[in-house]
Amino acid sequence: MNEIGVVKNSILKPEDPFKMKKETSRIIIHKRYEEGLYKIDNSEYLQILFYFHEAERKKELKGPVYTGEVKGVFASRSQHRPSPIGLTTVKLLKRDGRILKVEGLDAISGTPVIDIKPFALPMDTHEIERIKEEVYMRDPRIKIMRLIRCWDLKTLLQEAAILHGHYCPGLAFGVMAGAYVIKETGWKNDGMENMFIITETNNCSSDGIQFVTGCTFGNNSLIFRDIGKIAFTVIYRNGEGIRLFLKKDLREIFNEDEEYFELFEKIIKRREGNDEDMERFKNLARKMSFKIISMEVHDLFKFNHIKMEIPDQARIYDDFICPKCQERVIKTRSIKKNGNLYCISCDNAEFYELNGFGIQKRNKSYE
Repeated sequence: MNEIGVVKNSILKPEDPFKMKKETSRIIIHKRYEEGLYKIDNSEYLQILFYFHEAERKKELKGPVYTGEVKGVFASRSQHRPSPIGLTTVKLLKRDGRILKVEGLDAISGTPVIDIKPFALPMDTHEIERIKEEVYMRDPRIKIMRLIRCWDLKTLLQEAAILHGHYCPGLAFGVMAGAYVIKETGWKNDGMENMFIITETNNCSSDGIQFVTGCTFGNNSLIFRDIGKIAFTVIYRNGEGIRLFLKKDLREIFNEDEEYFELFEKIIKRREGNDEDMERFKNLARKMSFKIISMEVHDLFKFNHIKMEIPDQARIYDDFICPKCQERVIKTRSIKKNGNLYCISCDNAEFYELNGFGIQKRNKSYE
């Protein structure tokens, strides 16, 4: 193999590849190979093959990847390979003679480049879309995990707002808390009760952390404690956990944004204001949300590593048909009367409801 050029950027030692990809790099092609760049400007994306010149040569052929899962070297993107060759698709920003300015290269400064190939739309695009679809079919959370790994909180907040319906500081706090724990621990939720969230409030922040971690009521991985704190405990199946709680009041963070707090009092607390007030409030809330996710996690939250018992896996109960309403009901939520089982609704029995006031005991619906 021949070295055709060298990488130049601000990265002096190997780091998280997702972080490295955010850097802009220059690939300086050696003069004798400059003619090979003819019409490379026609390609928006390039595939760069390079040599891991500082990678440690390990004899082991398997090891942990960033999720903590153990894989063989040929089933991973590890730099510790029998033939230490890297391959990355980059965006060509500009060509200046024999210098290529690119974005998305996960190689340190001084890395030898051994080949460049254009990303060929007819050959590569269809296949990539097919592979992408198959990957999402196998792992629906792979996009979220990639965004966490890249620490792309902006996109995570945008995605979480689809669930939540609007942008607000609470949603941003939940997104940041969930992303931090997963990135810090490498834990991955498979939706099968291998990971749990204990949330101590049912405000906007709980939607953010549910979206990012994938722990929800529906997959029996969300535990709600009606304590009233913006605090979350993330626990893995081995009992290890991290508890995060917000250490600053919102006014401490945004003491200069008095208009937001005035509108909050008017619209949210007193339920007053017109459409123009509401639109202004939403705009300010959106601005504050994106400002929050640009801050340092440790400036907002305190953390405690904990060890605790975790719930047994959820039981699956039988159900029955209520003889009065003919609707299907879980047996543990039944009322026995005169030898028959009835649902709570038909018996007008008491039940518990989680609403904006917390957990409330009720004995009738809103009908």
